Amino acid sequence: EYDAKLSVNVLSNGAPWAINSLLAALERQGFDLQPDGRLIMPDGDAGTLFSLSTNVKLSAATTSRLTLLLDVPCVHPSMDGFGAMVACARALASRLDGTVVDDSNQAITSEALTEIAAQVKLFYSHMEESAVSAGSIRALRLFC
Repeated sequence: EYDAKLSVNVLSNGAPWAINSLLAALERQGFDLQPDGRLIMPDGDAGTLFSLSTNVKLSAATTSRLTLLLDVPCVHPSMDGFGAMVACARALASRLDGTVVDDSNQAITSEALTEIAAQVKLFYSHMEESAVSAGSIRALRLFC
């Protein structure tokens, strides 16, 4: 019941982004390109805060959608993984001329993001009550 993932997307407002230029921008934003092609945002403690998908193979020339994904039980609440992911999505949208959207390509309002953040806090509280603290060694063994 605690294996939860949350995502937000950045959708191009115009032409698709060139993958080569996009990867350079993502690395400047702080993402690490892994040998297997995954893009991760390090948490500063040898772990992953959240990941990013270009939704295409890295051999593709362009993409018009980025998906940021938070593996909720794997990130300690003190790191505010959801807040960091949303801030990153907004920064990317601003930098790349995109819009932060949900999985149905509907723009996500600030109010909706605030409500989701409250739900994430409640989720973390429930995990704590069940003796499986998010980001703990136990949670990492079970979910990550």
